[in-house]
Amino acid sequence: MSHVLNRSALNYLLRHPLQLVLSLLGIALGVAVVVGIDLANAGASRAFELSMESVAGKATHQIIGGPKGLPDSVYSYLKIQKHISPMAPVVEGNVAVWRPTVMRAFTLLGVDPFSENPFRSYLSPISEKITGDISAFIAKPGSIIISTRTASQMGLHENDTLTIKIAGNYKKVRILGLIEGENERSRNILDNLILCDISTAQELLGMQGYLSRIDLIIPDNAQGEETLKIIKDSLPKGASIVRSETRTKIAADMLKAFDINLTALSLLALIVGMFLIYNTMTFSVLQRRTYIGLLRSIGVTQKEIFRIFLSEAAVLAAAGTILGILAGIVLAKGMLRLVTQTINDLYMVLSVRELNISLFSLAKGAFVGIGATLLAALKPSLEASSVPPRLALSRSEQEIKLRRKIPRLAAFGLIMLLLGAGILALPEKSIILSYIGILPVILGFSLLTPIMILYSMKFLGLISGKLFGLTGRMASGSITSQLSRTAVAVAALSIAVSASVGIGTMVNSFRQTVLTWLNGNLEADIYISPPGLVLRNNDATMDSLLVKKIEALPGVKSYNFYREITLNTGNDEMRIFALDVGPASYNDFKFKEGDPEKFWPQFRTGDIVMVTEPYAYRHDLKVGDQITIPTEKGNVNFKVGGVYYDYVSDLGMVTMSFDTYKRFWKEHSISGLSLFLKPGVNRDSLINFIRTMPGPNEEILVRSSNYLRKTSIDVFDRSFMITNVLEALAIVVAFIGILSALMALLLERSREFAILRANGMTPIQLWKLLTIQTGLMGLLAGVMSLPLGNVLAWILIYIINRRSFGWTMQYLVLPEVLLQALIVALLAALLAGIYPAFKMARTSPALALREE
Repeated sequence: MSHVLNRSALNYLLRHPLQLVLSLLGIALGVAVVVGIDLANAGASRAFELSMESVAGKATHQIIGGPKGLPDSVYSYLKIQKHISPMAPVVEGNVAVWRPTVMRAFTLLGVDPFSENPFRSYLSPISEKITGDISAFIAKPGSIIISTRTASQMGLHENDTLTIKIAGNYKKVRILGLIEGENERSRNILDNLILCDISTAQELLGMQGYLSRIDLIIPDNAQGEETLKIIKDSLPKGASIVRSETRTKIAADMLKAFDINLTALSLLALIVGMFLIYNTMTFSVLQRRTYIGLLRSIGVTQKEIFRIFLSEAAVLAAAGTILGILAGIVLAKGMLRLVTQTINDLYMVLSVRELNISLFSLAKGAFVGIGATLLAALKPSLEASSVPPRLALSRSEQEIKLRRKIPRLAAFGLIMLLLGAGILALPEKSIILSYIGILPVILGFSLLTPIMILYSMKFLGLISGKLFGLTGRMASGSITSQLSRTAVAVAALSIAVSASVGIGTMVNSFRQTVLTWLNGNLEADIYISPPGLVLRNNDATMDSLLVKKIEALPGVKSYNFYREITLNTGNDEMRIFALDVGPASYNDFKFKEGDPEKFWPQFRTGDIVMVTEPYAYRHDLKVGDQITIPTEKGNVNFKVGGVYYDYVSDLGMVTMSFDTYKRFWKEHSISGLSLFLKPGVNRDSLINFIRTMPGPNEEILVRSSNYLRKTSIDVFDRSFMITNVLEALAIVVAFIGILSALMALLLERSREFAILRANGMTPIQLWKLLTIQTGLMGLLAGVMSLPLGNVLAWILIYIINRRSFGWTMQYLVLPEVLLQALIVALLAALLAGIYPAFKMARTSPALALREE
């Protein structure tokens, strides 16, 4: 009997190929988005791990210094006087290499080959792995080593001369030799590196006499504790020793919120897809209710009926998931570029050139796809098995049952909304918990859909009747009479469109907030800085002589300047923004907390700082609190005098006066200038002149306020491009869902339409009937998406964004976003209804009646 039942289920699927294809496509798209995002995130994470491993190696601890680095005399003293071993000096920096068709970012790593053996296995013993002369590697200035694979990819060879760009300075180096990794992991690590001797790296990076850090391997025992004490007692002020994994953790924490938000958004398409599966399985049950009744009448048990439908769902799940995984791999290639570009813009230099197919990501996609499908199919399968034989033979039973359940569904929907609100109101900073709180909100809304349709169609039905007469009344009546499926289709479409409204409102609100902030902050005429590989960070410095020449230009009325540095505090990274600004620019800083009139008089001379809103949020700081900053004179406590709005970095910054900075650090370089011009000075001409001032191998960025504003917004738009892709994919899944629902209605109502045709309804009138019906469903979905979309926008702006990045944003309800939602929902429904209407209008009434 079991074999016969399974054959019967298979025959049903094969007899309805379009319904089968739509179901598979819905599952596949949902899985593809999840897999695509997961693979892209995994690829970026793997590149990040390799990047961290390439520079940290097996070191357990690192000695670090201040803004200029660590004096290399510290290494000599510890090695010779204190006999600390193993120990390796490191000079590190980001560089760019341009070839005719591509620009690639690399980590320039300066090492001592004779100290590397315990630390970086891919470099030890380096003399046996390179094709060149190791003595020349040390003795000849400007000599570098790259991997054989990198050389092949970029068309480079041994002894070639290469131009690299470092913070606006162009330096020529010679490829002394090539190095080959011993396994795939080491080859991947070497792909991101340019290797050179310590002295060469110091010269290229402008760090003569300084190291980026000293790597150490210290055992976790009593002897190790003694070694740590010796090192700490020997370090000069401004230097500190930290555990090496701290750096990796800090960098990983930067990307955590970014990854979580992308993953959560990717699940949206799958959630919409679950509505499609539920609708498909419900239709499958309804189509075979007579068949179910006959089976139950001849003794087939409830368990066997349940197993038939769940097995059918499992087959669909497996096939759709396989297709989704394959599509996800293709999608991931495009997503990887977007993810990598965003990380490079906002966080760190990350070079990801190849997609790594992670079995874990594929397994996760399979689990999510199959699990979601079976979960969506569970309720229809249970209903199929629980219907008594007599009622199973009744065509109206499903609709009668749903009508009876509407009050209970509405009550449960309200409970779910309250549950979601309760979760979101919890005083936690967890991003994952915030997204968990969104799920009951979406579920509660979907449970309210049937009752909203019933009440809405009373109003829309009157309008439709007045506009289209009897056909309009029939179209509106068919939506409520077939509520068991139309409700699911409308819910799926409205949820997808509401996500579009929510994301669109959030992005546009954020964009307008940033634009307003830029307009208030970019009041200077010209902004000058060295170029950097990470747009949001500017640790590079300008040549001091060039700075003096620019400041002395006759057209310059006044100027502000600043210095950015990054400090490692042991458990976190702290970005310091040292600022020399005149009173005319005080109003550029909009305080969220603190009194500007009291703060600014103390800013230049007192030990007082202000922090950005994200920094205050991440570290639970408020005005009056103390913040400890590691300086070259030791740890110093500064008072927080203000918290100000800033949208440059979600990691936040601590801002102090440049005079205060000079008191605690010996390094007084400038990271950037902003110029205010005298009246009548031609800004564009001065910009062009300033660009000619650096030497032939130097470059600086000279930008007007308008250009800087435009490029900042371009970076913003690029950062949110991936959310637009996810939003569009979710709507595509919903489109398939409503098409599936309309096909279900077509097949089930074929006899009803045949009777209408037999009684004189023309094909055009029937097509009009179905078009009005689909149009009403789309309009209803669009209208229903607006309140949910704005609720989602509110959650994204005031809860998700706040907990992810710490920013305060304006909430802007944009009419164009709402209008776009209505148009998208209406067009999606109308387009989805074209084929069903066309097919039904061409169906022979006699044939439809005979088949019934």
